[in-house]
Amino acid sequence: MHHAIRTLCLSLPLIAPLAAAELPLHDGHIHYSANAHGEVSPERALALLDAAGIARALVSSTPDDGTLTLHRLAPERIVPVLRPYRDRGDMGGWHRDPEVVEYVAARLATATAYRGLGEFHLEAADVASPQLARLIGLARDHGLFLHAHTDAAGIAALVAAAPGVRILWAHAGLGEPVTVVDAVLTHHPGLRADLSYRYDDILQGAAWPPPGAICCCATPTASCSAATPGRRRAGRNCRPSARRRGRSWPRCRRRSPPAWRTATSTPCWRAEVPAHSRERRQA
Repeated sequence: MHHAIRTLCLSLPLIAPLAAAELPLHDGHIHYSANAHGEVSPERALALLDAAGIARALVSSTPDDGTLTLHRLAPERIVPVLRPYRDRGDMGGWHRDPEVVEYVAARLATATAYRGLGEFHLEAADVASPQLARLIGLARDHGLFLHAHTDAAGIAALVAAAPGVRILWAHAGLGEPVTVVDAVLTHHPGLRADLSYRYDDILQGAAWPPPGAICCCATPTASCSAATPGRRRAGRNCRPSARRRGRSWPRCRRRSPPAWRTATSTPCWRAEVPAHSRERRQA
């Protein structure tokens, strides 16, 4: 996908070791939500970013307190984005609930650190919602971008509904084929996309796990072999989840999800990227 260079940043920490010293790595899609707080402290979350070589990170959370906690600890590193979810119950119907947008407006009135609104989920039919129109208005008034989790039809509708507002397309459409993503980015040159969950498209079917990959688990586990706590070498037990095989989320097999998986929305992997992928990213 030759438009990868237009993305706001690479959400998968995959970079050639030589280039890593030359190009800071920014993660464009991380959540530090309530389900992670008991397992990963804010200090540990920042240490995991260190282990993955992440210089800056775009963070949104449910609720928003997790984002602000990380930002207070590392204001130059954490780019705070305000999610319109007070809890996970808001995820499916936030665009029908006037109280959600009131919540967003109240948060914006008390904090000036935010750089965007999202990540939020919507479908093309939801774009006509009066609540989304209000959210777009808040983004325009405060100079914020929108971080939208939707398909190609939804992102096209959002771009049309929010002229002049910067938009970041979460997961580059997630399940959309690369050809569709390419066509959408070509048609909307101002649109940006993050690459969270698109690992297989970046490496174009390369062997899993990649040679030299490092699986970063927050705590030592029997199934992740070798190395030191927090940085486990990929072995036969580090493999794509069976549920998502083919468009996979790499994880270390264990009885409970590794802490980095609950702390962030992207797996903590570092590996040398095949030459064809490096060329595409530099095109």
